[in-house]
Amino acid sequence: MISKKLQEFRNLLLEVTGKVYHYYHQAEDETYIVWTENGEGETQHGDNHKQEVALHFSVELFTKTEYSPVLDALTEKLNESRFAFEYTGVDFEVDTGYIHHSLEVYG
Repeated sequence: MISKKLQEFRNLLLEVTGKVYHYYHQAEDETYIVWTENGEGETQHGDNHKQEVALHFSVELFTKTEYSPVLDALTEKLNESRFAFEYTGVDFEVDTGYIHHSLEVYG
């Protein structure tokens, strides 16, 4: 149940860009996404069993492009797929030159 949800989420991110990594990546790529699962969100139970599991994810978009269209593509894809998300911030990493966008995703 959980592994299937993880694979579905990864596949959704791959529709945005082919450069998607789980947990960690240090790359020379212009733009890439790193994601990790943070655990269970809202879960529905019935008859002493889990009926539906919602997971909580952190998604980090790294780009060297100001106003990256990948950020828009990512948020549009999450909306289309009915994932709730919160854009939690942006940083400019002086040592790498990356603009680092952070999102928390629930679904």
